[in-house]
Order: sequence, then structure tokens, then C-alpha cells
Amino acid sequence: MNQNFLRFTALAVSSLFLCHCGKHQETEATIAPPVLKEGLLQFPKDDPRLSSFATAAVSARPAVRVKWFGRLEWDDDHTVRVFSPVRGRVVEVLVKNNDVVKEGDALATISSAEYAQAVADVTKAEADLSLSQKNLKRAQDLLKIGAIATKDLEAAETDEKEKVAELKRAKKAITSLDNRAGDNTDFFAIRAPTSGRVVDLVLNRGQQVSPDQVQSNFSRLTSPLFTISDPHRLRLILEVPEERLPECRVGTEVVVQTRSGDKTYQGRITGVDSDLDATTGHGRVRCIVTNDELGTLRAGMVVKAEFSVSTHEASGVLVPSLAVVGAEGLRHVYLSEGPGNYRKVDVEPALGDAPDGLTAITGKISPGQTIVTTGSLLLDAAFQDAAAAK
Repeated sequence: MNQNFLRFTALAVSSLFLCHCGKHQETEATIAPPVLKEGLLQFPKDDPRLSSFATAAVSARPAVRVKWFGRLEWDDDHTVRVFSPVRGRVVEVLVKNNDVVKEGDALATISSAEYAQAVADVTKAEADLSLSQKNLKRAQDLLKIGAIATKDLEAAETDEKEKVAELKRAKKAITSLDNRAGDNTDFFAIRAPTSGRVVDLVLNRGQQVSPDQVQSNFSRLTSPLFTISDPHRLRLILEVPEERLPECRVGTEVVVQTRSGDKTYQGRITGVDSDLDATTGHGRVRCIVTNDELGTLRAGMVVKAEFSVSTHEASGVLVPSLAVVGAEGLRHVYLSEGPGNYRKVDVEPALGDAPDGLTAITGKISPGQTIVTTGSLLLDAAFQDAAAAK
């Protein structure tokens, strides 16, 4: 009895299941697939997949700001590197790092045989010229009374001209050293060629110096003895990837921030190098940054630079990242053009950053249009099936 009842129950359940499956298959068979007409994918109104699609409005893109890290350098347009023009030994260093100097101030004194010889040459040339002028005057007087021939006067005149030329040469040699030592000719003074701050000093008392140090192969010797710069202006070098260089326009205002982030400084882009680094493929973007009165910024510091990208370079719109379908170089989105109608639009990434959850794109898409977000992958599969069925 029990066995017959169980068999009857199982048969009834099976019959109901088969009946339900048959109705479900019949329902699916009655739903027509979406069709693709002139790029527009059209779904039937009763297609259950339509409930899987969520949409959002395309947003206009606000002003875009980009950020790069770079290293500060002293501005070469306001920096002088000082070497010794004579060979000799350092007697005294008269300044220290961070000292403010004026043009012509003595930085160090050098005991130099070369300089002593130059001073001696001037003294000798002055004495020779004085003697030559006396001889010329004597020859002129003797010629008047017929005591000498005209050729003797001409020889005295030639000698006087030679002595004048020799004195000019000797004085020029001293002037080219720009010593301006006054009455003290025992030592040569290295002087500041411009006003500014001593930002680097590589010199000690007793050190030997020479003009050819700059041509030496030793890194310490190739360093200038003094570096004088305007600490209120520094140069910032940014290493920017090639594809981002169009964002960097000369004249763009830049906000610079140190790693501590407690203060910002103003600057501007002054140039973009035309060549790229062979190893990294990056280009150098040059900026001028205004320092504070305390000279907080110094050469060698790594800072962050932030600036706005121009309207043309920041073109495009913002869409939810879920809406963008496809791999790099083949990205697209789907515009909603009424209930059940969707159009595929090819897009490309736009320059600059975007807020979290959003992607900046360019293409034939405008702010205010409706775009598919959730379900975009399902819609993309339906589009491909419809395109294959054509």
C-alpha cells in the first residue's frame, strides 16, 4: 500500500515538473532576440534582460589638475660658479655657506706667484714707459740744436709707443683677473662676480687652486670653489612621460609642495625639452619656483608640482568606470536611446586624472546623455551576438 502511494506521488511530481518546463521553454521561445539596425541594438519590450541594465547621466568634466614629482636646482640664469683665475695657495676663506654677498666682495685670498708676476709686469712697464718718455723728450731737444739725426728721434718715438703698448697689455692682464685689491698686492682676492647668497663652498685654507681645475677628471676638483645664487628663484625639473607632455604648456601656473606638505610655493612652466631620455622615454619639463624669504627650498629637494591642464587638453567627459567595456585600444560604451535601444560608441581615455569610480573619456559622447553602467558586459555580449547573426 505504501509502495503504491509513493509511486503515485513520484509520478505526479514528475508530471508537474515536465509540464512546468514545457511552459518555460515555450515562454523563452516566444521572446525574440534583439536586432541590430544601423548600429542601434533594439530589444523587445518584454525581454527580461532589460531589467538588468542600469543607466547614469554622462557628466561634464571639471577642471583637471595633474601632479608630478621633481627635483629642485639652482636657477642657472641667476647662478654663478666661481673658480680661481690664478694658480696658488689659499691664505684665507672670507665667507661661509649661506652668507649674503654683494658684487665685488672678497671671497678668499690667494698667495699666487702668477699674480705677483702680473703686478711686477705692470710696475716694470710703468718704469720703462717713464724712461722712454724722458729719452723722447731729450731726443726732441737735441734735434732742435742739431745734436742728433732725425732717425734718432724716430727711434725714440717708436720706443715710446712700444712701451705704451706694453703697459696697456700688463694692465689688461691685471684687469682681466678682476682683483681690485687696492694697495694690497701681496695676495690675489677672489671676488664675487654678482650679488647673491653663497649656496655652496668647496674651499679650505692651505688648499692649492688653479684655473685648470675645471678641466680635471676628479669630481671634487671639477666642483666650483664658490656657487653664488639668488635663493629666491629655483629651477624645478619634472620627468614627464612622453604621452603626458602635451599637458605641459609654457606659462602654466604651478603649485609646488614639499614632502612635509605644510607649505606651498608658486611657480610656472618655462620650457619643455624637445628631446627624450633614451632610457625612460620621459621628457624634461622646466619650471621656475619662487622661494620664501627664509630660503626653505634648496637645490636637491624632491617636491610635488600640481597644475591645471588647459581646457583643450582636458577635453572629454566623466562616466562611471563600470560603463567602459573592452581592452586597451578597443574601449567603448553604450548610450541609451530610449527604452530597449542602445548604441555602441567607441571611446578613448582622456588626459589627466579622474575621481575614484569615474573614468575620463573622449569620443562622440556629450554631457547629459544617458549611458549604461550596470549590465554593460551583458549588453556587450548581446551586441556581439546580434552583429554575428546579421
